[in-house]
Amino acid sequence: SGAGHAAYQQQEYARAADAFGRLLNDAPEEDRKLTADAAFMRGLSLDQAGQVKEAAAAYHAGARRMAGTTGKIAAAPADADVAWSVYRSLLGAARAY
Repeated sequence: SGAGHAAYQQQEYARAADAFGRLLNDAPEEDRKLTADAAFMRGLSLDQAGQVKEAAAAYHAGARRMAGTTGKIAAAPADADVAWSVYRSLLGAARAY
């Protein structure tokens, strides 16, 4: 999300988290590159805003969304950017817990 990244760069973290949340609600599930980045950035924005519990939940939700209904990542994503976002979300969730 251009709006989310712009707000994040301006250190308006709550606004960035909202923008990434809207993007996650509106983005097609099959656009894994977009949703993976938005999921990670939502968690990071909430974390930067000092909303640690919400950030942990966002990281966890993002990782679960990328893993699918089984909660397991059966195979590494073919797209390196998606794989990187999956890793960052899982790491963020682990650090938050």
